[in-house]
Amino acid sequence: MNRELRQQAEEDRLRQEIQLLREEIRIKDARMEQIDAHRRPHYPPTTRLAILELRAARGWTLAQTARIFLVSPLTIASWMGRLDEEGLDALVRLPE
Repeated sequence: MNRELRQQAEEDRLRQEIQLLREEIRIKDARMEQIDAHRRPHYPPTTRLAILELRAARGWTLAQTARIFLVSPLTIASWMGRLDEEGLDALVRLPE
């Protein structure tokens, strides 16, 4: 019985943590959406790769990925194209 109570308490804590993280993301996204898309900060190359990896892991479409990360579907497609055509190094290579 005590073990079940601990498990339920942990489950409740994790559910609350998920709710708090979702609210945190909602607030940050709302702020970023107020900035014109062309004026928003660009994702650094390593973050672009992380976004594409998350897209693959989640099975998101281009549109879903773009909406979640506040970029255009063409941007995600461009990153995918660079990765497909030139490989991993092209996507994370820093400009010279």
